[in-house]
Amino acid sequence: MEAQLELSIIESIATTWREATALASEASDKGRAAILKARECGQHLKTAKANVGHGNWLAFLANSNHGWNISDETARKWMMLADLPDEALESLQSLKQAYLALGILPQSQREKGAQTARAEGQKWLSSVLGAWEAISHRIEKKPIADWPQTQRITLKEKLKPLAELYQTL
Repeated sequence: MEAQLELSIIESIATTWREATALASEASDKGRAAILKARECGQHLKTAKANVGHGNWLAFLANSNHGWNISDETARKWMMLADLPDEALESLQSLKQAYLALGILPQSQREKGAQTARAEGQKWLSSVLGAWEAISHRIEKKPIADWPQTQRITLKEKLKPLAELYQTL
């Protein structure tokens, strides 16, 4: 069968296949870099929001003298990215994937039937992030090694289902 194909067609397939896979790899790398930069910007935005004072956030974002055009919606998304641990971002290759993972992609960009999954996913993710924030805050104040043994055992038992869930992912 290959003998029937012209050599130029086989070469064209090989060349365009190599080009397509290289571009796909480059797109994945650039998507990952975009996630990391958006996350870094989210960290800066969180710092700024904490410093501008109550009620001044939207005006701060809208100030065209800053040299950006960041909507409140984008700022909120990027600040949520800033809260995620590195492990949560490892397999993501685009901002859209990151938004889906966070459960924050606007409904107009979701597939049919995804609204229910988004609501459940967002509730679950919010709970996990809240718990992680509480644990991280406590660890900053007092390292786990200094916790009473009973608290360490309790935490370990409570985290087992999450470890099992992680393994299934």
